[in-house]
Amino acid sequence: MIGGARLEPSLAGAEPGSRWQLERVGYFIVDPVDSRPGASVLNRIVTLRDSWTGRAEDPAAARAAAEEEGRQPGGSGVSAGVKAGKATTRPPKKSRAEYRAEARRRDPVLAERFAAWPAAYGLSEADTDLLTGDRATGDLFEGAVAAAGAPAAPAVARWIINELPRELGERELDDIPMTASALGSLVGAVESKAISGPAGKEVFAVLMTEGGDPDRIIAERGLAQVSDESAIAAMVDEVIAANPDKVEAYRAGKTALVGFFVGQVVRASGGKANPQVIQKLVAERLG
Repeated sequence: MIGGARLEPSLAGAEPGSRWQLERVGYFIVDPVDSRPGASVLNRIVTLRDSWTGRAEDPAAARAAAEEEGRQPGGSGVSAGVKAGKATTRPPKKSRAEYRAEARRRDPVLAERFAAWPAAYGLSEADTDLLTGDRATGDLFEGAVAAAGAPAAPAVARWIINELPRELGERELDDIPMTASALGSLVGAVESKAISGPAGKEVFAVLMTEGGDPDRIIAERGLAQVSDESAIAAMVDEVIAANPDKVEAYRAGKTALVGFFVGQVVRASGGKANPQVIQKLVAERLG
């Protein structure tokens, strides 16, 4: 025994005068006088660095010492000290990526998803990493892809990675009313240009707080995107007629003004007109 800690059995027969290192405590020598078989007496001859000495009464200083040691080249991120014969350790703080990797080591389903999804769904390794850190996120992805179709998988991944955390807040995925099939239907509507990206975010926020059917929400809120060329052409003509100076500047070489005209038509349509159709018609009208 030393300082209340039980020694390794291998030390029971240690020869007097032999030297040993006790991990995180120091270097010791077996006392040549008082030590005897079954009752080893160790004398400390070198003390290892004690990050807590003089700081134990100050928690803030102790935390700073632990963090500083974790930043040392080759450091383990663990601070260790000895006070009153008791070793105290501070586990390293892991990154989120490390926690996801550890989860995959423990769960073969997550590991299989991480290995298969890049090829199966055309995902980057970085996106696959974010989607396979826990079962709930992966289940949401798989269910949404099943509803939207495999070609929409990268888009589903973007919505889960970019939009979900903002709306999720402090909640868990199990606590939200949005279903995987609803997410898939929403992504499908955005990808098919049935609604615009901003309108999709509006529907997504409703799904996250209230749940429901995306098609019904789109209809109730009048968010369907207008792609009919004849309807959009009338708005394009109005915008061009209202801005003759911009038309002249565009035709004189300031072609970047196309963005101005597209923006004006989008605004006139209340954000419902398809931007691709607008751009096509603006280019045709301006020559």
